[in-house]
Amino acid sequence: LLTTLRATSFNLHRLKDPFLLSNCCAVLLNISPHVCGLHSYAAMRLASVTVSCMKRYVVECGKNGGKPAEEGDIMSTLGMYGETCRTLLQLLKHGVRARVVGRNLHLVYSLVYLQRDFYDIMSARASPFKAPEMATIMQIISCADKAIQEDGSARTADQAMQVLEKTVDKLKAVTKPLTSTSSVGPALRERSNSFDSLASDVPRYRPSRTLGATLPSHTRRCMCGIKVTVYACTCV
Repeated sequence: LLTTLRATSFNLHRLKDPFLLSNCCAVLLNISPHVCGLHSYAAMRLASVTVSCMKRYVVECGKNGGKPAEEGDIMSTLGMYGETCRTLLQLLKHGVRARVVGRNLHLVYSLVYLQRDFYDIMSARASPFKAPEMATIMQIISCADKAIQEDGSARTADQAMQVLEKTVDKLKAVTKPLTSTSSVGPALRERSNSFDSLASDVPRYRPSRTLGATLPSHTRRCMCGIKVTVYACTCV
């Protein structure tokens, strides 16, 4: 995970190679159903890279007149950041789903730690990220932060983790499919205006049970003559 995140970041900042980006995104999507038990550093790195890409995507959307990237566009800078954001957000959603959220509390803590960035991104004028698509992640942040604030004794990361361990059942409840997201928007605006904490459209991804099992692929010959298989995301 760390290696792929590093390769993705380096590609976006330096190489800007759409072929490499498509492969990195495919790898991240394939491992997303199996992301659990993340180390604290890996969890924070995943959350911070996601926030960084989302911020840059908002800027690129602003340059494009507030319009998000077209679906399937990975040739332009706007499209590359859009595809990366969709991939990373799907990875986060898989990492905090009810089935594994209890084993990914470091990821939950990382999201809470960076919550101000998420709220700023959501409230930005040119933001392509809408409340319904971000509902799961924002609900997790809200629930976890509320538990930490109500406890009142968490002054360090270890203490916050202890509080989260006691809140696993509540976290599982909010990660279940939401039947209504009508109240998410006002809640986010309220949280954004009264922040006090520890300091897109995103298509649904059909996870593969085995590496590349459900992903359409095509073979491409790279510059050195070696044939490689490229997987593409299956979105519904």
